[in-house]
Order: sequence, then C-alpha cells, then structure tokens
Amino acid sequence: MKKVGVIIEARTSSKRLPRKTLMKICERPSIELMIERVKRVKKISNIILATTNKKCDNELVEIAKKQGVEFFCGSEDDVLSRVLLAAQKFSIDIIVSLQGDSILIDPKCVDDAIEFFFDNNFDYVSSALSNTFPIGMETQVFTRSVLEKVDKLTKVPVDREHVTLFIYKNPEMFSVSEIKASKKFRRPELNLVLDEREDFELIRKIFEELYFSNPEFSLIDIINFLDLNPNIKKINSMINRTIV
Repeated sequence: MKKVGVIIEARTSSKRLPRKTLMKICERPSIELMIERVKRVKKISNIILATTNKKCDNELVEIAKKQGVEFFCGSEDDVLSRVLLAAQKFSIDIIVSLQGDSILIDPKCVDDAIEFFFDNNFDYVSSALSNTFPIGMETQVFTRSVLEKVDKLTKVPVDREHVTLFIYKNPEMFSVSEIKASKKFRRPELNLVLDEREDFELIRKIFEELYFSNPEFSLIDIINFLDLNPNIKKINSMINRTIV
C-alpha cells in the first residue's frame, strides 16, 4: 500500500505579507486553522509541515507539535529539497503538496485530487494547471520517485524554489494532467489565498462569518457566502496575481 502524505510548505518570512502564516484569525494562527482543515482529508496517513531551518520559523514548529502533526525544517530557498527530504524522512510514497497560504483549502478538493491521481496513470496531477478552481484551492499530487528524479535533473534556482515547476514544464519527460473543477467549484475569479493584506481581510471575514457555527464549512459555503456579500467578495478582487 502506497503511503500518502500531505506536505504543507510554510514559512514566516514572506516578502509581500510577512508572518502571514501566524496572522490571527478567530484568535488563532492562520496556519493552525489550515492544519485543522487538512486533518479532515480522508485519503492520507500523514500531515507534515515543511518549514525552514531559520530561527524565525520555530513558531511554526511549535504549532505543528501543538496540532499533533509532523514537521521538517530545511532550506528556505531550495524548497524542492525541503519537500523531498521531508517525504523521505517520513517514508511518503505519494506527495500531496499544499501551500501554507491556502488557509481555506477544502478537504474534499484534496481527496478528489488524490482519487484522480490513483484512478489514472500519471506522474503528476494538479488543479493549479487548469485555472478552474478559486485561487487558493490548488492541490498537487505526485510520486516521491518523480521528485527524486527531478532532484537529480535540475539545479536551476527557480526549479528548486518552485517544487514542481520542472515537472509540468517538461511534459515530454513526465506524464502530467490537470484537474478541472466540477461545475459547482468552477469559480476561478475568486481569490481565496492569503498573499496580501486584502486577502487577509477577506479570509478573516469568511472565517468570522462561517467558522463558529460550522468549523467544517466547505468551499460551497464560502462561494455562497461571497455571492450573497459582493462587497466582501471584491475586497481583494483587484490584486494582480503572479503565477509561475
């Protein structure tokens, strides 16, 4: 049986929004709320918080311990090696890669991506490639063996910083597939990622409205809330996103 693990890439030294993973929402660090959501993913055996070995990220390690999930500290810039070493340390065969700013990630979207991966014969599948989901719902699933291959093939800094860039930029070398959102999730215009101050304001309002009555609120709940509150939805709608 293949061991499937979620690896969350997170650090505190974001340039656009410093310490965003520790910003308080509902009186809790944002990364803690994300971990709580990821714990509801059914098709995984491990959750690993992959952070850096810088002193400023010790707070993330403490949150991982508090939440009862694994952690790994590695290179800040060579994220590929950080993720790979984390997977090797915890014997993860299938890596489910999530960004630490995907605070609102829906566990069902993650489970659907894992199911898609196992139902097909691809090295790498990603909902980020299709641009059909709301921004912030990106889930990537790939084998550790593929990442070990990439580790040997490229030392280019941009390839090392963006873990899977080399994979999906070289489809002739790897079998790659996008995951498209179902009709109910097909809202690519929505920005649900924590990357800018405006994102924080939007996400804070979503949590304050939905979390206390239903901590397990879903992407559909978020979509319905934003559709009923267009003034909230537009808080971060003017931000230009840079997608690598």
